[in-house]
Amino acid sequence: MRPLLLGVSFALASLALAGQEAPPDWLDRAERELVYPGSTFITGFASERLASSADLSELKNHLQAEAKRKLSEGIRLKIESEIRAGDHSLQAGGREQIVSSYDAAVHTSSDAEVVGVKTDTYFDSPQSTVYAFAYVNKHELAGYYKASISMLVAQAEGALRTAAQLEQGGEKAKARKQCEGALPLLEQVRYAQGLLSAIASADSESLQQAKAEALRSEATHLLARLQQAVYVYVESAETNFGEPVHLLAPKLKAELSKHGCSFTADRAEADWLLRIEASTRRGSELSGIYMAFLDAVVSLVERKSGRELYGNSFTDLKGGSTDYDRAGRKAYDSGVEKIAREIVKSIEK
Repeated sequence: MRPLLLGVSFALASLALAGQEAPPDWLDRAERELVYPGSTFITGFASERLASSADLSELKNHLQAEAKRKLSEGIRLKIESEIRAGDHSLQAGGREQIVSSYDAAVHTSSDAEVVGVKTDTYFDSPQSTVYAFAYVNKHELAGYYKASISMLVAQAEGALRTAAQLEQGGEKAKARKQCEGALPLLEQVRYAQGLLSAIASADSESLQQAKAEALRSEATHLLARLQQAVYVYVESAETNFGEPVHLLAPKLKAELSKHGCSFTADRAEADWLLRIEASTRRGSELSGIYMAFLDAVVSLVERKSGRELYGNSFTDLKGGSTDYDRAGRKAYDSGVEKIAREIVKSIEK
């Protein structure tokens, strides 16, 4: 009977052990540092006892997030230590300029999601304790942020190039939006540079520090210039012998932009409203040449107050061609220069 009892006890113990997952290698601190050395990995660790009323799954999720937070916190402290080292070694060359420029990004880095983080959890049933571990390979993370910096710098450079072209073409409202879109990209570059500098031995080429700072300076100056511009929104109702057309407005915009006028497609952001009403009427026909006359009413009004800066009527602006439709379009072409000249005179008074 006694050997039978011993056998049953052994079997029950084996079943109990079989239900308990084997402890992972990261559970013990010494083993964790051996398997996940600081030279290769950034890690975070968290643990908490499971209360009798608590949900195991919810606690695991909570501790995974806590382990990730501690991992990010470790990176933040690393960046701060490098900034302090740079601040105390001004004679060390260009390094201190690189790390000290990340100060704005450092304070938010612990809240950011670090890419490529893996997590694991373990529940010690006898001790009723949950453990969580987060880790990321430094080399993989560095590779990701090097690629991110290159991509973000290229995107910001493209946005600023487009902004400059739009400004040159008189589309300053669109240029301003492009420029404003470049600034968040450059802030992401700043953050990625801070992380890369903290986790790896990054050279100036990988960080692209000089290029990023040059783009940031370009964006700041361009945006300041664009914010000083006066923006005009065009409202136009045009017909060519009763058929709706859009001929005078785009040509007027092109002419006026040469004189420093800026245009926007958003009425709410405009300082001035340029209102155009234009139509054509038939003239005579002689030897296959048809004549048409353009009549237009043009006004420039301050959007917020309704104050009229300029208002004028134009009649008998003529054009001729092989049919009335073409003649009407010629009349629109002939009217542009005269109308634009009159508006510019009024603006420059």
